[in-house]
Amino acid sequence: MADYQNDNSVAQAARVTANRDVVVAPNILKWAVQGKIFEAGLGLEDTEVNSQATIADITGTFSLQAPSASAVLVVPILARLIMKTEGGAAPSAHVTITKPSGLTATALTLSGTAMTSKHSVYRTNPAQTSQQATALYGDAITVSVLVAADYVLVNALYLQDNLITTGTSPLLPYDVYTMAKDGPHVLTSGAAMIIYISTATLDSAWFPYFKWAELTEDDLV
Repeated sequence: MADYQNDNSVAQAARVTANRDVVVAPNILKWAVQGKIFEAGLGLEDTEVNSQATIADITGTFSLQAPSASAVLVVPILARLIMKTEGGAAPSAHVTITKPSGLTATALTLSGTAMTSKHSVYRTNPAQTSQQATALYGDAITVSVLVAADYVLVNALYLQDNLITTGTSPLLPYDVYTMAKDGPHVLTSGAAMIIYISTATLDSAWFPYFKWAELTEDDLV
């Protein structure tokens, strides 16, 4: 054991290796017990969300957006899609990351339905902090017009047609973004992760799940 100062400048005992190196918890675990990791999604009683007929930058299906008037850093950890019905031919899901709102050609704004089940993943001690990121869903999330330079495609999922009806489970989870594989990305000042889902002829239907951290620059050093 050895004394060191924690993030609050309080001296306390630390675990050390045989070489006297301090053993620290992984950042993601530390952020969780500090109440800085949040999750959002739909409950079992909620109605699943329909896809779009075509991919268009102005109509998203799910989104996670950093607050515009705050210095909070939103770090996406996981975005998962659960397919309830496959709809028409070959659904596709596209995950995009935008610039901060003030740097887009037209100031980025999103409108849709806020996910009501949104909370810290650790809610007993310390007390839950208020989340600032916005998690939206809807048959069509309205997005301000984007130009090519405003956003990038992070991941795309193209599903085989008749995936459910040929005998596969009716609830299919797809991790369309994970920080370990695709990141980390940092959303600031209104930047957003937007998921566009398209299905031809007949809408597919989905449940979303997001997990993210809300940090300050001090949490990253």
